[in-house]
Amino acid sequence: MTDACATVGCDLTSSAWVRTLLRFNLSPASYADPSWLPRWAADAAPAVIEALSVDLLRDRGLDTAFDWHMPKGPGRFFMLAPRELAALSVAVGIAAHRDSLRQVVLKPRLGALRSSLGDALDTLWLPVAEAVPRSVRPLSISWEPLDAPRLRQTLRGEGMRQLLRFVDAGDPAQKAVASRAVLCAPREVAANLLPRLPADEAAHAFGAIVTHLIPRWAPSWTWLF
Repeated sequence: MTDACATVGCDLTSSAWVRTLLRFNLSPASYADPSWLPRWAADAAPAVIEALSVDLLRDRGLDTAFDWHMPKGPGRFFMLAPRELAALSVAVGIAAHRDSLRQVVLKPRLGALRSSLGDALDTLWLPVAEAVPRSVRPLSISWEPLDAPRLRQTLRGEGMRQLLRFVDAGDPAQKAVASRAVLCAPREVAANLLPRLPADEAAHAFGAIVTHLIPRWAPSWTWLF
């Protein structure tokens, strides 16, 4: 754990810990999730998508002074890379980062996929589960039928639900970050994850969402991509 975590007693539900996390680990990345941009943007040149992303930020009154020379990745405005949340964030980001699993996972290999993916998830979630045993529950996935988009949304949705437990939606220190963070999530996720809240309040609750991580964080997953 980092000194920041030690300072607040490693209580991941502490708003002070979340503020420290955001303060020291927030840095800009590249683009908005394509679902927030015009439909034709998916086929546009990178420079056009970049300009659209800047316009989107400006329309929402957010800072557009990003470092656009960072390594590019689809659908990401920002990066949070705290080691304390790496295990949890990979479970979300590993599936969200790619458009779909390669269509090489045939039905005869379903058992191998289930075994490999399950072992990886157990390994990734363990550090967070040990840190907050009362806050993190095992990730449950329905494997039949094996549908890449559904699997991706399940991982993302479950991971986001866990992350939301660590976020104080009413904390002014997190409001601006959350307003930007929601743009990295697909519109349907932002709209459906917290149906009990008005859209603007739900948006603020996404302050700690992490969706940028890639398979190198979890080597045992790389064969899927």
